[in-house]
Order: sequence, then C-alpha cells, then structure tokens
Amino acid sequence: MGKWKAVVLMACLASILASGCSEPTTNTASYIKITDKGSTDNRYWAKAIDPYSGGLQEFQLTIDSRSTWNLIEVDQEYFASYEYVSLDENAELLNIQYPADERAEPDHEAPEASRSIGMAGE
Repeated sequence: MGKWKAVVLMACLASILASGCSEPTTNTASYIKITDKGSTDNRYWAKAIDPYSGGLQEFQLTIDSRSTWNLIEVDQEYFASYEYVSLDENAELLNIQYPADERAEPDHEAPEASRSIGMAGE
C-alpha cells in the first residue's frame, strides 16, 4: 500500500508542476484601428494597430463570435481589451467597443465610457 500512495503523490506533484509552467499572458485595453479582417475555416480574425503607440506594430486578433466579427469595420477605431502571450502571435479579443464620442444616437449620450458592439463568446 505504501508504493501506491507514493505513486499517487508523485502523479499529483507532477501535474501541479506541469500546470504552473505555462507562459504568462498579458491583458491589454487600448484603442485599436482595424486594418484588415477575414476568416479561415470558421475562425474569425482581424488585424489591428494601436494608433496611439509609437511603433504601430500590426497584430492579429482572434474573434470567437461571428456576430462580433460581422460588426467590426476595417479602417474604424475601437476601444478593445485583448489577451496575448506575444503580439507576434495571435491575441484573443475579449471585448470591443465604439469610442464614447462616436456612433452616439442624435440627442442621446453614449452610456458611460462607450457603447458595446459585442463581446467574444456571444
């Protein structure tokens, strides 16, 4: 019975160590400008830049929801949050909204900071 407990303990320790070895992800919220969008095998993506950063590095966002992807327009600016390990690889879109001063209905104010156009996963 002692061998059995040792094997179970080693398996538990190995799984704990393996789960802690993933690369750290970065969550970012910034203004982005969509430069291109497309789909491949029912996977939706958009290419974007942060127009207010110095480098203007283009990166690709993966989008989980087709309805969100349909609402995103090329050459438009949005406020978005996204998660990535490296911007050289794909970033996952978490939330995207119109900026507060755009798309407001006449005689109505945009609620709080911005109006949501969709969220990944809808």
